[in-house]
Amino acid sequence: PPVVAFEVVEYATYEVEVGPTTVPVKLTLSAPNSASTTVQVTSANGTATAPSDYVALNTLVTFAPGETTRVVTLTVNGDTLFEADEDLTLTLSAATGATIDPEFDVATVTIFNDDLAPTVGFEGAAYATAEGNAGTTPLGVSLVLDAPSGQPVTVQVASTDGTATAPGDYVALNT
Repeated sequence: PPVVAFEVVEYATYEVEVGPTTVPVKLTLSAPNSASTTVQVTSANGTATAPSDYVALNTLVTFAPGETTRVVTLTVNGDTLFEADEDLTLTLSAATGATIDPEFDVATVTIFNDDLAPTVGFEGAAYATAEGNAGTTPLGVSLVLDAPSGQPVTVQVASTDGTATAPGDYVALNT
């Protein structure tokens, strides 16, 4: 019998800012068959998860008699969240009228992040507190991101002397 397989086992796309994008995934049959040939294509989450990152696939693909190629379309959902590149797998199973090539039965789809990392800034332009007569007085300083992030954000903050000097007027900060 003919052999059914993914044409390649690595696919990639960039997510888009708004709306979906599609990834055409080509399946091949090693030789024409005189009868219909079917194979199941199923997606599985990796670091990409359905339905937020892509539309899950669980579809029966039919090669008509004489056909040797078919294309299934994977839909990738866009977002504006800075995140790591993500991946998912597609698997062939339950073929009728053909065998499945064990070297090309699983394909990986990588979704490349296209969003910029958010910038970090101080919430206010200036901060002030009363000095007090003894001990220390805490001063809260807020940092904000200009956009959400799907990744942890780490920033180093350090104080610099102005008219107040450390350690006499304040406890220096370097974190």
